[in-house]
Order: sequence, then structure tokens, then C-alpha cells
Amino acid sequence: MKALAFTVLLFTLAPFASAQLSESTTVEVIQVPVYVIAHGAAVSNLTRDNFRLFVNGKPQAIDYFDVVDFTTVAADANRDPRQRRLYVLMFDLMFSSPNALHRAQKAAERIIEAGEAIDTFAIATLSMDNGADVIVPFTRDRQALLRAVANLRPSRMNDPLRLALTPAERAGVISGRGLYGGSMGDVDGLDEHEREMVRDAIEDAVGDLADLAVRLEPLEGVKHVVLLSSGFDASLIHGVQALDPRQRPTMNFGSRLIDAVRKMNQTFTGASVFLDAIDIGGLRPFQRVFDNEVLYTLTRETGGAVIDRSNDLAGGMQALVKQQRVVYLLSFRAPERRRDENTISVSLTGAPSGARASYRRSFRSEPDPPDSGDPLRLADIVMNDIPQTGVTTKLHVEPSAGKAETDVEVSAGELAGQTGGMTVTGEVLLYVFSGPKAVAFTRKEMTIEPRAMAALAGTPVRLAQSFDLPPGNYTAKVLVRFPVNGALGFARSEFSVPPP
Repeated sequence: MKALAFTVLLFTLAPFASAQLSESTTVEVIQVPVYVIAHGAAVSNLTRDNFRLFVNGKPQAIDYFDVVDFTTVAADANRDPRQRRLYVLMFDLMFSSPNALHRAQKAAERIIEAGEAIDTFAIATLSMDNGADVIVPFTRDRQALLRAVANLRPSRMNDPLRLALTPAERAGVISGRGLYGGSMGDVDGLDEHEREMVRDAIEDAVGDLADLAVRLEPLEGVKHVVLLSSGFDASLIHGVQALDPRQRPTMNFGSRLIDAVRKMNQTFTGASVFLDAIDIGGLRPFQRVFDNEVLYTLTRETGGAVIDRSNDLAGGMQALVKQQRVVYLLSFRAPERRRDENTISVSLTGAPSGARASYRRSFRSEPDPPDSGDPLRLADIVMNDIPQTGVTTKLHVEPSAGKAETDVEVSAGELAGQTGGMTVTGEVLLYVFSGPKAVAFTRKEMTIEPRAMAALAGTPVRLAQSFDLPPGNYTAKVLVRFPVNGALGFARSEFSVPPP
């Protein structure tokens, strides 16, 4: 979870002046989500006294302590977004066979269909062509999630946030279930040049995973990326090759892939994102103890879990969710003198026998600023009604039989002050939701000339749009974005369309 900021005002009186001067400093509060698991099950009923926190090797006071049991959190639209558990189900198209991916799709469909109302998923793929591609962002729209799992490709709707579906997709039409998967994980018989090509692909994939963690950092909640993969030969990372036990293994400690994995781990922990993995290859003939080593290598330092050695993929996914049923939130005030990368350690005292803690292992002194144009973050704003202060935006809806007339207002005067009177072009994304489903969508540009800004300084710029809708209850939501200065505006309005 991202750091919270508090401002402390320090007032001093100048020796020879009557004016009061003020200086502000920012105190960061770092939150550490901790899972405690014993014998494969979540441990509940622990208190602050059961935890010991260390920062950069030194004891650190736990300033704030909270416990969230996700089975009891209210599943309503007004709940605190920090009290949610976010899962990105990421299908590995590079190192998994088509058969393994098909089984993973079926298992994911079962998990989504059986999920609780509080469960929030996103669907993504990992491929050479598109990197870590989020097919559907975090949503409780089960229909959109199931369509994404079945197709493993984005909707044909021209929605940059990928929340809306075409009418045919909403009706359940699958746009061609593709045959995906690759055999890059099998390196037996490859010469050194071919193995190097596979290493290049692994390095790109590890970097793409790290980029996704950075994108997730600004989002509130306990965040997970669940890698659905058959994995690959771990010797490609650490250089150990001992196919014949009589041979002495060789190891390349200077492997660039070791450095890449280390940096990816630091990115995940710094962004407070867990990386979990599920071996979708299942039980295999002549499977060796270290065949899944790479999944543990990728996830271990992020605090994530690995589910392997099972043909019941749906059961494995459900086991992962149950292990993470209860999260303990340990928060502390960051020390004034910090390193670029600061270590975190948590130990347990008085916990049940066999209990172990999983948690983020570091935090950064200066987190990356959120990207105002990232579709993943923008979708989260729309889905969770997160207020924006970049530019004042209002939304009015006039419903009538079978129709709704929407009117968007944006403050031109505020934009003029922020941009120095230059020409501004913005993007307007307007949605109509029925529950969690985006049933209508339009995308338009809004361009304001400098002269128009001056003339409209005291009045808003308006944009009208009409939607044909059947009778029912709806929520209209609008998000406006101006790339020139990153200003965001958001508004929502509930309405009902009467019968004819």
C-alpha cells in the first residue's frame, strides 16, 4: 500500500519581526501488510504484541495497527478502498503450453464465478509482443472478467480503460478463443545461442513484471499479482547446470538475470505488491524437486506464495485466497534519515507453532509519482469513485423514457490558470453503469483555445451526450484528463430511466 503523508506545521517567532513564519515538513507513514500462515491456513486473532518490526536492522515502533478479515469486510460501494484485496490474474503466454493455459482458464473461470462480492480481480497476460498487458482492470464485473479469461485479449470496444464491452460481448459472444502458449520454458537440446535468446526473453518478462508493480503502487488496497505459469529452467537465471549428478555444477553469480530478478523483487516490495505464482503445468511425469524452483525464485523476496504439485488448479487458487484471508497492517513513521532502499523485517512472538509471516521487505524513500495517464489507475478512479482535484468537473443527467441526456461541465478558468493560457486538448471518458457493469460508453476530445479560455473564465465548458437505455437504475460517471498538465477531473450522477 502506498505511503500516507501527514503535514506538521512548526511555528517560530522571528526576533525582530512581528510576522509569524511557518515551515512545514512531511512525515511519511509506511504501511506493511503482513499475512501469517500456519499449516497452510491463515492465522487470525493476533495482536500488536505478537509482532516485532525492524527497519534497516533496528527495532521500529508500530505506530498504527489494524486487522482486516476479508470474509467480514462489507461488500458495498462505499467501503474504504484500502480495505480491499486486489488480484491480478496474469496468464503467462511465454513459458506455458496451450494445454496448461486452457486448464488455467477453466480454473480462473470457476474462481471468478464462485468469488465473493468483495473479491476484486484484474486479468492480464505476459507475452513477448505486449509485455505485461492488463486485459481488464480491477473490477467486480464478473461478465467482463469471464470474457477476458475466455479470450485472453482486450474487448473490441474502443475504451482505453478497457471497462466497457461491445453489445455482442456483453451478450456472451466469444471473439475467437485463440490458441496461445509457447515452449520457451523447455530448453533441453538448445545450443548456447538459442539459450541466450531465451534469457533475453526472460529478462524482458522480468522487467515487464516490475513495470506492472510500479503501475500498481498508487492503488489503495492489499495488492497481488498471481502469475499463472508452468515456469522455466531456473538454470537460465543462476547458471547452475548439473543434469548429471556426477558432474560438478557450474554457477554464474554475475548473471544479468540474477540482477534483473533482484531489481524486480525490490520493485515489488518497494511498491508493496505481493507476487504469487501457481504452477499451471500440474503434476508431471518424472517431476523433480527443483522443477518449480524458478517460481519460488521469482516470488520469495516479495512475500508471495507458490501453489504447485497439484492438478486441481481451481483448488490451488482457492487455497491461495484462503491463506490470505486475514491481513495485519503494521504502520510506522518513516525515519528521517533513510537510504534509497530501506529494509523491513517482521518477526513473530507468541504466535502458534509453525506460523510464518509474509510481508514487504523494503520501502523507497521517494516513491515514483503516479502516472496521470495510466489506464490502470484511471480505471480505478472510475470504478471506485475516487475524487479528483485537478479540474472541477460536474455531471448532470436528464432521463426520459428509453433515454438519458448527459451534460458534462469542465471549469475553463481553472485550466487557464494552470496552463498559462495555452491551447488545451483533453480527453472525456463518459460511462453509464448498471451495478458494476459498464453498459454504455463514449469517448470524446475537448479542445479549448486561449481566447476561448479568457472568454469562458467564469463559465464552464460543456459537452452533451445522449444514451439509449432500457428502464432501470444507472450511474453515469465521467473522467476528464488533460495531458498537458496531468489534470484530472471526475464526477458521477445516479439516475433512473422510466418505462415507456
